[in-house]
Amino acid sequence: MTDLVKRLRKVEPDAPGERTRWYRNPDGPEAADRIETLEAALQLGIEMREKQKAYFKRRFQDVLLDCKKAEQDFDKAVRVALAGEKKDGQAE
Repeated sequence: MTDLVKRLRKVEPDAPGERTRWYRNPDGPEAADRIETLEAALQLGIEMREKQKAYFKRRFQDVLLDCKKAEQDFDKAVRVALAGEKKDGQAE
């Protein structure tokens, strides 16, 4: 979880007598959820690229299968993150 996500989720006041962050930023939790989803998709992209590099270096069948699985996971995560689909691939 990034510092930005932590700040968006913050519910306690910054100082005594101050209103909570939820009051000041009612979209904070939703924004934090969206950022976490996008960050997770980016992390899958990084992992996919590492597996692709491993395949191109060695060209073994088992590495190719790992690479293809990583590509599918990344494609699905990106569709979820950008198109608002549910994790099972169905549109909301």
